Amino acid sequence: MSLKTGVDETYYRSFVLDENGLREFQKMMGNAAQRFPAPAEVTYTIVTSDFRYFETMRFEDILHDLEGQKKGIIQIAMRAGFVEEPPRIEGDIVREPRGNWNISLNFNIVQKDFWDRDSDRISL
Repeated sequence: MSLKTGVDETYYRSFVLDENGLREFQKMMGNAAQRFPAPAEVTYTIVTSDFRYFETMRFEDILHDLEGQKKGIIQIAMRAGFVEEPPRIEGDIVREPRGNWNISLNFNIVQKDFWDRDSDRISL
């Protein structure tokens, strides 16, 4: 197993995440994923108040999801990852593997009637 490094941060604050804010985070995630050793797609996971979820790679699916609008969203997760490749030979050259890279951004919106004493949570 190789050495892993990273940064984990969690903020416990109430917040309002509107469409403009969501678009800004989407833009930041997309820009960061392009800096990986190979560009990666961002995957979005949405969890609704009835604890059902869906995953998509299309940002517009989040904005136009009627079920989420009716039931309320309690979690939005944005993830991008690049998995290490094994060494490969190209002609007479051995290409070294690239490391694993991932970014994860989670917004957890507390349902006040379930967990009154907990704050909303943003995890990076």
